[in-house]
Amino acid sequence: MIKSCVTIALVPSIKSGPWVYWNDLELSIQKAAALGFDAIELFTASGSSVDVNYLKQLLDEHKIELAAVGTGAGKVLHGLTLTDSDEGKRQEAVNFIKSIIDFGAAFGAPAIIGSMQGNFLNNGRAEALDWLETGMSELNQYVSDKNNVLLYEPLNRYETNLFNTLGASAEFLAKSEFSNILLLADLFHMNIE
Repeated sequence: MIKSCVTIALVPSIKSGPWVYWNDLELSIQKAAALGFDAIELFTASGSSVDVNYLKQLLDEHKIELAAVGTGAGKVLHGLTLTDSDEGKRQEAVNFIKSIIDFGAAFGAPAIIGSMQGNFLNNGRAEALDWLETGMSELNQYVSDKNNVLLYEPLNRYETNLFNTLGASAEFLAKSEFSNILLLADLFHMNIE
C-alpha cells in the first residue's frame, strides 16, 4: 500500500521552498494527521536540532510516521555539497548527511540527498562525478551499517547539472553498485525534465 506524506520544514531560510508546513513541529504534525496523512517528510537544520524523544511522542500521539528526512539544510545553511572542490568541505558534507541518517534511523526513516549532491563548476563533470561517487560510497556503507537506505533525488536542470533524469540517475547508481541507495522520483523535477 502506498502511504501519503506531507512535508514539514523547520529551517526558516528555506521558507520559499516546496514545503506544506513550516516551523511549528507540533502544530504541523497535528494538521497533517487531521488531514489523514500517513507520514511526514521532515527538513531540519541538523541531525540534532529536533529531540528524538519529543518527535517520537508527537508521532505516537497523532498516529503518524516519519517517512524521510531531508539533508538540504547542509547546503542552504552551511554551503556543503558532495561535489565541492575542497576535500575538507566534501567530508563535512558526508558527515552532515551521516548526522541526518542517524536521526532518521531512530525512526527507520531514510535520509534524502537532493541539493547536497551539488554541481560541477570550474572542475570538470567527470571529476565532480568521481567526488559524488566517493561520498555516496561512504554513505552507502554507513546506511548499510544502520540497516537503512539512503534516497538519491535527481533534481531539475535549474538546481543541478549532474543528473536530471531518472534514467541517468539509475544508471549512475547501478554502475556504482550502491546496494543501499534508492532512487527518489520527484514529480516536480520530473515534470520540468
